[in-house]
Amino acid sequence: MPFRPDPYLVNELRRAHAMLARDRGRPTFAKAPAAQHDRKLLRLALLAPDIQHAILVGRQPPSLHLERLRHMDLPLDW
Repeated sequence: MPFRPDPYLVNELRRAHAMLARDRGRPTFAKAPAAQHDRKLLRLALLAPDIQHAILVGRQPPSLHLERLRHMDLPLDW
């Protein structure tokens, strides 16, 4: 069975990365996003690299979708 990335989840992961700036290779942000949706979305960019890769290639578990990720208490220090 071929893997199929979730285009909406991939797009939101890319949006999350677009909110970040880089300082000496480390992610930073100038200010917190004003919208609650964007604050929750920003945490996607801080997911462990292997989880982000799985999302991009469509290999994440079926239960790992955007709504679930938005409501999870994601750790910020992988």
